[in-house]
Amino acid sequence: GVQTCALPIYFASYALHVGNADPYSTVRSGTCFLTIQEEANLVRWIDQKVIEVEALGQRDLEIACLVVCSYQFGMRPKQLGMARMRDCVVRQSNEDGSHIVHLTFRMIKQRDASLTGTPLVRKVKREWSPLFRSMMNKKKGEEESAFLFGFTSRASLSTALNSQFDAILPGAGVTAYDLRHSMAQRLVDSGASQEELAAA
Repeated sequence: GVQTCALPIYFASYALHVGNADPYSTVRSGTCFLTIQEEANLVRWIDQKVIEVEALGQRDLEIACLVVCSYQFGMRPKQLGMARMRDCVVRQSNEDGSHIVHLTFRMIKQRDASLTGTPLVRKVKREWSPLFRSMMNKKKGEEESAFLFGFTSRASLSTALNSQFDAILPGAGVTAYDLRHSMAQRLVDSGASQEELAAA
């Protein structure tokens, strides 16, 4: 895995909640972080899906968008499962005609209970926005309250997402929570504060 210094690992483990008996053991050991090669393979898979976007069906697009949200934003399966159609806004740029995608998620598992449910707005990388634009086009006509990614339970969403990770990274045993920790470490490495990390 990626070698990190003790201080960033402390910040990542302090801000991100996990349910193990020793909640920070995998963070301290570094086993929960994707390797450089695993991240490269994941990004390469997403880029390939963008190339294939016009040929993808609705379910393939939903899965691809879930992978993007897990990798880019480190969203928990529960947060992904809570997202509704109204939480995805796609608009066209006046500058170059490309599409801009903003997603709204809800904060969960905060130490400060008053923050739970607070909206988090995130912008999808411009190069990956075609996946969301195409997904939303295929879902036109659905109610604003419909589940954005098409899964009606967190369990089924987690199963589908982890199965896709297994297909992308065979034998790695990667889960959405590993992507969350890796995203947090990227933030720390780029100089994010403890408060910024906790709000991610």
